[in-house]
Amino acid sequence: MATSKPDPTPRADARRNRERMLDAAAVVLSRRADASLVEIADEAQLSRATAYRHFADVESIRAALAEEAEAIGRDLLRDKLARLYADDGAQVSVLDEILEILQAALPLEHRWTAVISGQPVHDEGLIKTFAPMARAFLLRGQGRGEFRDDLDLDVVSEGLIAITMYAVRRVHSDGLAPERALSIVQPYLHGLTRGARRPEATG
Repeated sequence: MATSKPDPTPRADARRNRERMLDAAAVVLSRRADASLVEIADEAQLSRATAYRHFADVESIRAALAEEAEAIGRDLLRDKLARLYADDGAQVSVLDEILEILQAALPLEHRWTAVISGQPVHDEGLIKTFAPMARAFLLRGQGRGEFRDDLDLDVVSEGLIAITMYAVRRVHSDGLAPERALSIVQPYLHGLTRGARRPEATG
């Protein structure tokens, strides 16, 4: 006796409804940071019951948008990092690779960048996600003699991501040109290079 296959439509509908909620959140939260889940559901033209099936509150929507940003960033970094570690001949400057990544990342627009205008700064999750990747770049640079050997890579990596997130916000919240936003991060990076003056110990 043949068994019937489950209808895939409900699952597809659920995915579409979730996407509609995220699209609506990008619109509503870009206008007003304290918008409610009901307002987002109205923008998405979905019922409240449908909205609550996908998201418990607005913070869970923000978390979902941040996860999207993390996925985009990981894709951007993964290939660069693999290329860098495969380049045994040191033909690629680590500093240049980082700057190239920043040039590509700063102007990127997606749903998360639409909602950061006027939002409280909660970048801890993004810092936690990207700091290990930044550390891998800096460690490679140390191994090649590009970056100072006295760096606390854990601290410096978190600092690099935090400054980068600030630059991203300046681009997408304040309309700062990506080229100018890059100049926010460049002094920090150049301060890590071997030729930079090391800070004097205090105390």
